[in-house]
Amino acid sequence: MKKIIQLSIWMLLTVLSAGAQTGTPDAGFTEHFRSESGWQAGDATLSVPLPNGEVLWLFGDSHVNQLYHPADTSLPCWPNKSNALVVQSASDTTYFSYHLTFLPADPSHYYWPGKGFYYQNKVYIFLMERDTNGFVGSRCAVLSYPGLQLLNTIAIPNPNQIEFGKAIHLDTAGGWLYVYGNKPYPEFGANRYFVSRCALSSTLFQSPWTYWNGVLWGASPNLNNHLVTPSVGSPSFSVFRYNNKMFLLSQDNGYLICGAGRDIKLYEADTPTGPFTLSSVLYTIEDTYDGIYLTTYNAQAHAVYGNELLVSYNVNDNQKPEAGCPRQCASSTRRNADTYRPKFIRVNLDQFLNDCDPGDPGVYPGAPEICDGVDNDCDGLIDEGPFPIELLWETKNIGPANGSASGCITSSVTVSSQGVSTPTADKYHYVYQQFCGKGEIIVRVQNIEGDGWAGVSFRLHNWVGSKRITIKKQTGDVFRHEYRNVTHGAVVGNNISRPGHTWLRLARNGGNFSAHTSTDGQNWQVALYATLGGAECINVGFFVESGSENSTTTAIFDQISVIPATQGLVADLPEFPVVEASEQKPELTIFPNPTSGEINLNFSQIMEGEAEVLVADALGQNRFVKKINFSGTSTEPLDLSNLPTGIYYLQLQIEEHVGICRRVVVTK
Repeated sequence: MKKIIQLSIWMLLTVLSAGAQTGTPDAGFTEHFRSESGWQAGDATLSVPLPNGEVLWLFGDSHVNQLYHPADTSLPCWPNKSNALVVQSASDTTYFSYHLTFLPADPSHYYWPGKGFYYQNKVYIFLMERDTNGFVGSRCAVLSYPGLQLLNTIAIPNPNQIEFGKAIHLDTAGGWLYVYGNKPYPEFGANRYFVSRCALSSTLFQSPWTYWNGVLWGASPNLNNHLVTPSVGSPSFSVFRYNNKMFLLSQDNGYLICGAGRDIKLYEADTPTGPFTLSSVLYTIEDTYDGIYLTTYNAQAHAVYGNELLVSYNVNDNQKPEAGCPRQCASSTRRNADTYRPKFIRVNLDQFLNDCDPGDPGVYPGAPEICDGVDNDCDGLIDEGPFPIELLWETKNIGPANGSASGCITSSVTVSSQGVSTPTADKYHYVYQQFCGKGEIIVRVQNIEGDGWAGVSFRLHNWVGSKRITIKKQTGDVFRHEYRNVTHGAVVGNNISRPGHTWLRLARNGGNFSAHTSTDGQNWQVALYATLGGAECINVGFFVESGSENSTTTAIFDQISVIPATQGLVADLPEFPVVEASEQKPELTIFPNPTSGEINLNFSQIMEGEAEVLVADALGQNRFVKKINFSGTSTEPLDLSNLPTGIYYLQLQIEEHVGICRRVVVTK
């Protein structure tokens, strides 16, 4: 019978996690199992593919042909079958027909289904026989194929009350049937897993059973030699082979408590006997009803379609009061059928097994690489481009520079340019953003190819003759500082030598600017002070300029940071002359650096007066501000323990001195 319920109803009951998921919900396949008649709802949810393309679905406690109310998608509270065998059509996968329910010889007993398989024109289905006290023993139903007529049931050994038949691995090449079982250990909140095997033959199950004891096969299982992992699995699980590896899929055991045991996990081994080690969490179940988590349990692996694994999990709310479930049947004789129907997800196994970060759904082999400091496509490279420059940054040719820029501000940016500036007209390719008030830009020049320059610049406008201040470098140790403080006037500048320096910094306080270089981005040497005046909001960025008219220069910049000072603090420093200086302010060292929290500011001279300390993150967001009054001291402690792990920039403004900036690394 075909289902006719609308998909939107089930979707309202499912709230997907905002966190990372490896599996993707398959709403279409879930919709297949929303029937109004025949089999209508149930749990367990195991599958047996058949040679003709049909699939047998095995369910536990089930609603079969009970009175269904389409208006509220409800069924009576209690199932009327302890198990159900349902056949899915090969030609129309939306068509299912209820086939039979297995009944034990003792009418006071009932069966819950285990795993099934097809072998030599017969279908074998393991059944867990139970009574009101719990597990009685395992049997295996044998069905004809084709026809699916019940031929007989065979008793299966269950030494030590291990429920063998929960999972199987059919090794036709090796001639073995591996049968897995569980034994509940309520005192540990867990089910421990064991494995047995028997020879594949035309008289299946008549050869002796042997049991893996962790070293070899023996005549009986040893309860101390269960499969090591998983340690907290649910009663039912799956074992399958993919790409010459064995995998065990299990869901955490939640003791049928709503909100517990929601993680579906995949474990990996080289052989059917393990040891199985955790690969990762495939999916965290987030299904709710009326805002309360449903019980979820016994996830199962099904067919692999290409490289996609189909996985089911069960939901339920009809539990004890202490389970914390919605419990519709506590006040009604009916409940929403969708709170007792299986849900399905799909997992791309190739992506998952080669995933360098299974917890992040945006990271997998072949994923698009984006500018985020992460190896998104798992190729061992981070932020490899080319990429367009990110939001908040723009690129522009200042003059006919015929340049380009690509990359990630968070990692590195490559800039190229052609042509040479003149004293009154600039020609370079500029990567910039608007900047207001006090603050600075810091970059490191990682590499230069060509005879030109790579540098940083504040510009009042992007005209070729705009006022600007620049610090730039060539290959080797040659640096040049320049400023133009009259629009369309000639730049003033000098070349300087700074062996080993690769870091550039420009700082702004209103209309006053300073240029600096460094070997490590921590200890800065002043190259220039200059006054440009102008508007509060100007442009700041980094650039490449060629060394000759017909040549192209390319440079790579990284460690890029634009760091604003305290918002709204825009008062200019007093005017000062243009000088080359290296001793205009006290030297500052920070220790320990890296730090787990507390640092010490150590100055090269005794300090007097008021200072402001600002700490910004790499995106320029203020994270810490403090006023300090120095009174004849050269050391000041500072507590940064509230900052998370990361790279930060500490800026210190001391009365008459130009601001000092240091990089601080916080590790937790």
